[in-house]
Amino acid sequence: MIAVGLAVLAPWTSLLAFGALPAGYSTGHSQRTFLHDGRRMAAAWAANVAYRDIPAADPPNRTLERFPSSGIIVWAQITSPPVAFDGRRVTTTYSLEHAYRFPCCEAVAIAGGEREMYGFGPKRRYSVLIRVYFASPPNSPAIHHAQRAIDALRLPDVS
Repeated sequence: MIAVGLAVLAPWTSLLAFGALPAGYSTGHSQRTFLHDGRRMAAAWAANVAYRDIPAADPPNRTLERFPSSGIIVWAQITSPPVAFDGRRVTTTYSLEHAYRFPCCEAVAIAGGEREMYGFGPKRRYSVLIRVYFASPPNSPAIHHAQRAIDALRLPDVS
């Protein structure tokens, strides 16, 4: 009975969270939660705007509805067991240079669109999804700020 109970625990030993960020940024994170398909997940966000959604909101539509032109949101999710990324390129550096670019979003259109990166945590025990939302087409300073937030993401160790 104990083995069955342990099987549903997430493999990470701490929460997904962001470390120190420049002035003007706020952060938040979720507690571990079951996804609809039985996988465990945790989410975290960093933003230079007021974040109006729950941490696991994907996309954060309430926040995007009031997204000022200088707005940046970095949203991350980890999932266990890991998900397949359907042939998409996986990164180990989490650099915006490796990000896929998509228009955004279903409920709210934003001019800067979304950038998306895929990877894995330690020992490939969980998958990592990072999404960056830019309110306006990003210039060099916006890309630099978003990358600093990505670099401050603290992926949890595994048990």
